[in-house]
Formats: sequence, C-alpha cells, structure tokens
Amino acid sequence: MGFPTLEKIQKTLKSYNEHAHHFMGAYSEENLVGIVGLHIHETHGIIKHIAILESYQKQGIGKALITEVIKHFQLITCEVETDEEGRGFYEKCGFTCSPFEGKYNTRYRGKWGKVVNNLSEYSLT
Repeated sequence: MGFPTLEKIQKTLKSYNEHAHHFMGAYSEENLVGIVGLHIHETHGIIKHIAILESYQKQGIGKALITEVIKHFQLITCEVETDEEGRGFYEKCGFTCSPFEGKYNTRYRGKWGKVVNNLSEYSLT
C-alpha cells in the first residue's frame, strides 16, 4: 500500500467488497495482529496485501496466514508482487521470486504452486 493515507485505506477496504476478494486475519487472544487480502479465481490466488503488527513480526504469523489461505481456499497456484523488503519473506514461504522493473523501481513477481499426482505432492520452484 506504500504510504497509507486514510483515503488509500478506505479505497483498499472497499475493493474487498467485490466478488472473489477475501480477507483473513490472525489473532492473539482477541486482538487482530495480522491480515492478508487476496483475490481468488477458482484454485488460483493473488495476494494483494499482507500486514503484521510490528511487535508480532518475525514470529511466523505471516507464513501461517499464507499457509492457511492456501489450505482454506484449496489453492493450486498463488502469486504476489512485492519489493526487495518482502522478497525474502515470500521465498521463505516457498514462492519463487523473479525481478522486473516496476513503476517505481525493481519489483518481484512471486509464484507458488503445487502439482498433485497419485503418488505425492511437490512444490514448484
């Protein structure tokens, strides 16, 4: 979201009222500590936003959210666009990230997928 203003936040939240757009949250006791927003098309997901409160970062909450999204929506493929700061996180989650030149500088397109056959399941890299 870049530098979030009230207007940007409201616009982003409104976009999740559209068909096939979803939020999933992570809670510590009764407090929301992380959230992921994504668009689902059949078994393909596109992560649009992910945020974890700073005091809860680096505790596995973001990875757990992505794992739960993949499981809950029974995704076979998932993608994300991120910056250098987020690249390592997505790679730790099993995404393969490739650089491209974006509007502001180098960005990364992350892709995750699985192939299922009768014998086993593989992560694509």
